[in-house]
Amino acid sequence: MKRIVLPDEGVEAIFGPRDANLKHIEGLLGVRLRTQGHEVTAEGPREAEALAERIFLGLASLTGEGYSLSNGDVKTAAQ
Repeated sequence: MKRIVLPDEGVEAIFGPRDANLKHIEGLLGVRLRTQGHEVTAEGPREAEALAERIFLGLASLTGEGYSLSNGDVKTAAQ
């Protein structure tokens, strides 16, 4: 299990409307994602957990630099 802490700012864009981005990443990577506030817990194969962490931290970095994420950005990052 991998715990990923994201900054408060921009977390809504990363999760997506109705958590659509989380669901997409879960399906693509075969991990189970749970959220609590601005934290995400990824549970699944170790490699998939590590990839989920890289995706979320990369997206958080973009939002921290002022970039506005769209659903397409999250899907591209996940692939």
